[in-house]
Amino acid sequence: MDSTPLSTAELLVMIFERFSASQTLWNLYITVVLGVIGFVAAVPNALTTWWIRTVVTLGFLAFALVNLNAIGNVQAQRAQLLPTAIERAAPADAQMVQAVVDVSAPPTRMELRVFHLGIDAAVVFLIWFVPYARVGDRGR
Repeated sequence: MDSTPLSTAELLVMIFERFSASQTLWNLYITVVLGVIGFVAAVPNALTTWWIRTVVTLGFLAFALVNLNAIGNVQAQRAQLLPTAIERAAPADAQMVQAVVDVSAPPTRMELRVFHLGIDAAVVFLIWFVPYARVGDRGR
């Protein structure tokens, strides 16, 4: 196993790879959220019984929890790489590395949780209340 420290360039590549991984996880999350919303809106009759809504809710929440954990881990990796890149930057490259770090800083764990859980709560609300609203509209 090679114990040679990573160069600044290698650290920056790792930072961008972690950013890309973060974006991939967010894209997956958004796709699932839009899929659930589309399902709820297009087939409200499928969610008229409480046990089906419960299964859909639990499935979504399980996915959301795993996704939130994965995004949080990737964000933590990014947060650990950024100061290391600054420390290892050659004096001639320090300003460029600092500029990259400034635009690459991930949100805090709390900001991530609040945003993700807010969307999760909105989706669960839609799962449970859109079918009732749609049924009520048809009765008028």
